[in-house]
Amino acid sequence: MLRKHFHDELETITHLTCELGELVKNAVEGAVKSVISLDVEKAKKVIDGDKGIGMLVSSIEKECYRLLSLQAPVAVDLRAIVSYLKVFMELERIGDEAKNISEAALELHSLPPETAEILDKMGVLGIDMIETSMKVLNTGDEKLAEELAEKDDMMDEMYKNFFQHLVKSAEPGRIHDYFKLLLVSRYLERIGDHACNIGEKGVYIFTSKRIKLT
Repeated sequence: MLRKHFHDELETITHLTCELGELVKNAVEGAVKSVISLDVEKAKKVIDGDKGIGMLVSSIEKECYRLLSLQAPVAVDLRAIVSYLKVFMELERIGDEAKNISEAALELHSLPPETAEILDKMGVLGIDMIETSMKVLNTGDEKLAEELAEKDDMMDEMYKNFFQHLVKSAEPGRIHDYFKLLLVSRYLERIGDHACNIGEKGVYIFTSKRIKLT
């Protein structure tokens, strides 16, 4: 009976983690759109929403610690809870990156179409990586995890190419904008890294294998 109660509570934590994943994915999507369209209101919405992400992370973490203190989890369950605590940290950091992107959007004055197109592609890839990482977290699928590693290589390459694009298209008087755009691309690249870290934890939870995706 105690084991069933424990697993019921662990399943609740799993569902809340999926909810958190959806929140940060939506935050990244909104943040990228705020840059592409120079949408001040959308940027402010993402920034304000970061508090909600932090509150949910704190709430789930408390549930995990409560479960650890009241129950006596076996090795496999302990592995899951400790891994989830690390996943929450990664998801919260993705939320932070979304907030950083939105704050940068507030300081941009203009955005050339070609530059916007590249950032949009990076954003699409970042969101895809978040979705893939959450699938790995829920299934432990090693093949999907390997796809994450491939996508991370693509993100790294896009980041390098974007830097070169900015250097080639630099114009006097727009240094501030170019600096902010470079930061945005860096934040997106970091999102890919966080997604890979989540994927690593997903495989570990289900298989106890320690893999490296970045």
